[in-house]
Amino acid sequence: MSFVSIGGHRLEYERIDSGNAAAPTVVMLHEGLGSVSLWKDFPQQLARASGCNVVAYSRHGYGRSTPLEQPRTPQYMHDEALSVLPRFLDALDIRAPILFGHSDGASIALIHAGGSGRAVAGVVALAPHVFVEELSVRSIAAAKVAYETTDLREKLARYHDDAEGAFRGWNDIWLSAAFRDWNIEQYLPGIRCPVLVIQGADDEYGTMEQIRRIERDAPRVESLCLPDCRHSPHRDQPQYVLAAVVDFLTRVSNPDLTVLQRLPRDADGPVFAAPWQASVFALAVHLSQQQHFTWAQWTETLGQELRASTARGEPDDGSRYYHCWLAALERLVIERHLSDATALHALQEAWAEAFRRTPHGQPVMLSEAVHSNREP
Repeated sequence: MSFVSIGGHRLEYERIDSGNAAAPTVVMLHEGLGSVSLWKDFPQQLARASGCNVVAYSRHGYGRSTPLEQPRTPQYMHDEALSVLPRFLDALDIRAPILFGHSDGASIALIHAGGSGRAVAGVVALAPHVFVEELSVRSIAAAKVAYETTDLREKLARYHDDAEGAFRGWNDIWLSAAFRDWNIEQYLPGIRCPVLVIQGADDEYGTMEQIRRIERDAPRVESLCLPDCRHSPHRDQPQYVLAAVVDFLTRVSNPDLTVLQRLPRDADGPVFAAPWQASVFALAVHLSQQQHFTWAQWTETLGQELRASTARGEPDDGSRYYHCWLAALERLVIERHLSDATALHALQEAWAEAFRRTPHGQPVMLSEAVHSNREP
């Protein structure tokens, strides 16, 4: 863990270098009770999958940073976005970052992108707040009860030198009458970079109205609402969040790939017309997480397959995207020596034969002989 002094306060940070100095840097901004350590291993996963450099830091009053000396004011997120964050970026010599924020951190990212006048390459906002909702206040009041009556205090102490200051600093200001008029919508029209917003359908701290207002006022917004997901999409739906975020990061950081077709999805997440499409999607994400290839390499290969398909004039009945996805996956599996063309062809033929021999309505199964002869 490293530290930097900003405005008389010691801030802890973690830097994950991709090994490529020219790669963009993602700066991660945590939630209202977060810290560097509360991101767990998500920064490492993001760095491995995207090929980006990643920096996460704990704001004043959180983690191992200098504890809070006095109560927060309704302007605390504005102060962080417009005063502290610019100095932090300068101290670490980070230019045109991609800001990745969660909850309070997402709001800070939006304020900075729209109001600092500094270059920002992109914003990923998980569960952002742009105004105060009654739902948020009720849930934060419930968090106060949990803090005072359960082991929440002890759990937070694992991640903060001053758990009391971290909790009270966040909880007290959000529950104050002075905070009810807090609003950052004025900054949204000034955001000139691409924005990806991800919201959980079951978020207990905010509704889709937060997202609708960002879509209405910010010029370049992509949004996702994930089912079976509460206030922390990167914890509740990590696989899909990682894939969607890295897909976004790759297009943002590679201008020649901005024409790349986006992952088919609707309000409930990724759209799969058949089980095999879900399987090849999950396999690509898994192999990237296992560091067999970066998501940037994946997106480049997929883009080549999509462009080649278009050049061949292949019709699109809705499945072309995933046929290209499968072709890209096969290419990378062979290039990374995870298998070879002969083995893949044999497996394809085995599945085709199993399909032909299986009665309608029954599950298709490969024989044990085929399994035993597969590549490791």
